[in-house]
Amino acid sequence: MTGLSSELLSLAAVAVLVFFNGFFVAAEFALVSVRRTRIDELAAQESPPPKWSSG
Repeated sequence: MTGLSSELLSLAAVAVLVFFNGFFVAAEFALVSVRRTRIDELAAQESPPPKWSSG
């Protein structure tokens, strides 16, 4: 592999990792910021309720 293609591959890998990191940070923020009453409301509507919401 030439030096330029190796650098482009490394840059692409970093871009993909940054994207996935942003996705997981957004998912964590959404789970942390949701109100407990909203979780209970959603659990009451679904059949069966999600197991992660019964904390």
